[in-house]
Amino acid sequence: MRPVSGTRPRARRRIGGHPEMASEGARALLLRRPRSPSYQRVRRGRCSLGDGRGRTRGSHGGEPFAGIMSMRARLLLTLALLVFGGLPLSERLRANDEAEAEITLALVGGWLIDGNTPLPFENPVILIAGNKIKAVGRLGRVRIPTGVNVIDVQGKFILPGLIDAHAHLEGLGLGERDAEFTDTPEKLRHVILQNARLDLLSGVTSLRDCGSSELVLKLREQIEADGPRLFASGPQFVKRDPAQPSSPLFLEYDGVKEARRKVREQIAKGIDFVKVRLTRQRPLPTLEELSAIVTEAHRAGVKVAVHVDAPYDEAVRLAVMAGADTIEHMAPLRAYDDRLLLEMARRNIILVPTLYQIQAQRV
Repeated sequence: MRPVSGTRPRARRRIGGHPEMASEGARALLLRRPRSPSYQRVRRGRCSLGDGRGRTRGSHGGEPFAGIMSMRARLLLTLALLVFGGLPLSERLRANDEAEAEITLALVGGWLIDGNTPLPFENPVILIAGNKIKAVGRLGRVRIPTGVNVIDVQGKFILPGLIDAHAHLEGLGLGERDAEFTDTPEKLRHVILQNARLDLLSGVTSLRDCGSSELVLKLREQIEADGPRLFASGPQFVKRDPAQPSSPLFLEYDGVKEARRKVREQIAKGIDFVKVRLTRQRPLPTLEELSAIVTEAHRAGVKVAVHVDAPYDEAVRLAVMAGADTIEHMAPLRAYDDRLLLEMARRNIILVPTLYQIQAQRV
């Protein structure tokens, strides 16, 4: 079993506005460096420069949360660790003569967090050619070619882009008050785009939206233009229950045939994965129904994520037996039957524990 969790350097709450989603709570994890007045967030292909007070240099049409760097600048900053991570530091420091001729930009100073060493290393030099990092090393040990544009990033941090493995772009974290800000298509569109922009400004460069209306799918190009790369499930599959209200956040089904048909329809609309929701507020699907959803998705090369309330061994067992690819939230870690975890490991089912959500609920 491979736990996967997104992290982000801000305390910001965001949950779905539907009553059935209220239990998901807030999403946040603080990432701070005391005594540091500023920071830098860099993603592979995208970056933002911050002053440590939640503001960024530049502007973006005068809108809130403005200051994302130009697309060209963001494309310059791919991750050094992806290019050089498998080599010793001494090897990673060198740029050959041919590569030097291609260098167009050098970032100098600050602290580099590359994921390979336990501590950030100070005063790095990062040489960039086009949208590729060609060399990374300490100041004085990497030669900066003559005529290259040099950006002094003293007081900033350079780090790999973060991946948010579980998000809901349509939520604000205000519980029932979410509806005040999302009750019209125009308001909801604004919330989606601003949430995506905030994620990028917080260092998140890839985001997995685990259940929203189809509006998120329709806004994909705009989201990715000024936000993180998007992997979206669209509405969550739920077993039909006449006692429960319908919602654009949910896609109801009843029976194997309807479940398969709706999977095909959602794939045709451009979803990246299927999200199934198993809660005590609705009846559980049969094993045949959930297996049909998984089989139909896998036939198209699409993975299946399953939300499970915690603790809920019966739902975890159902997701495991149906062949889900991921289980969202903490239910497997709170299972009464340890054999469920062993079976998840045997089947290579990924757990997305959303630990930052638990932390945020304590803030």
